[in-house]
Amino acid sequence: MEIKRSLAPSLSKGFYLGCEDIGATKRFLVYPGSERYPIANDVTVIPLVDMMKEVASRN
Repeated sequence: MEIKRSLAPSLSKGFYLGCEDIGATKRFLVYPGSERYPIANDVTVIPLVDMMKEVASRN
């Protein structure tokens, strides 16, 4: 998971390296917008509120 403040977020190189290191099966880019959509390399751009619901549903 990477968190950005921009409404037009982009991922850093470190995000991909971290995902490889831990063998991430899900990848999220959290941003302050209101829409959820996929971007490159199986990454989902997701609003903060939706991410909070996603985390809460796993407990």
